[in-house]
Amino acid sequence: MNKILSLLMKWRIHPLFWLVAAIAIATGRFYELAIVFLIIIVHEMGHFLVATHFKWRIKKVQLLPFGGVLVVEESGNRPWQEEWWVTVAGPLQQIWLAFVMWGLAIVGILPDSLFAFFVQANIMIAFFNLLPIYPLDGGKLILLLCNVAQPFLEGYKRTLLLSFVTLSLFALFTLFVAPTHLNGWVVILYLYFILSYQYKHRHYTFQRFLMDRYYGQHDIGRKIVPLKVDIEETVLQVSQRFSRGVKHAVIVIEDGVEVVTLDENEILHSMFTEKRPKVTLRELVYFYE
Repeated sequence: MNKILSLLMKWRIHPLFWLVAAIAIATGRFYELAIVFLIIIVHEMGHFLVATHFKWRIKKVQLLPFGGVLVVEESGNRPWQEEWWVTVAGPLQQIWLAFVMWGLAIVGILPDSLFAFFVQANIMIAFFNLLPIYPLDGGKLILLLCNVAQPFLEGYKRTLLLSFVTLSLFALFTLFVAPTHLNGWVVILYLYFILSYQYKHRHYTFQRFLMDRYYGQHDIGRKIVPLKVDIEETVLQVSQRFSRGVKHAVIVIEDGVEVVTLDENEILHSMFTEKRPKVTLRELVYFYE
């Protein structure tokens, strides 16, 4: 019981929702708001339950008038499959919810007008949420795909760039199709703010990724992937080539010849314990000798 209560305490409703709720009641749109809120709750519950199943460190679930967000204390070092299932778990819930609402409409519990509104809202929320814009679910899936073939930092920056381009195209589309859609512009501005914040703090995100990799227990059972680097590269430059989901054996090359192979923890140890991110591998190798 205590565990259930502690999990429920992680759910938060943004104050802006109450303002939107008051407007909806005043304009006679309360049932429509309730339907949208139901879709959002079920969607976020999918993320929440799967993340709980994988024992992720959940900070909170924030419910907004136009969506929700699962805030976790993970830093990109969870297995690829776990992040995939946590991400897609939200949109998948909207499928069974559609069948439930359809059944309620068939037996006459849900009026046809509200069912029609639900279908429209459910499709729009699912479509928008799967756009390749970080931190929407579509953007998170793009980040996962980028990190399959690219180091974490490079994949993260490319994801943010793609997100900015996609969001700008969506803003142009909104300008021509629904220029007076207030909620749409609020969401667009909110996402621009999030993207600018994420890009400004991209190196902080990368540092969290490395620190969690160093201090956490994420290397057990991971595939070891060789990483060839030049002996004149710095520890920081090498760490920027680390990929998620694997453990690196750092092969140091000098004049085309392999000098030594370092464990990635030796690189991270130099960064975080010794506070020497700009030391070259030449100095590091001689130091250990």
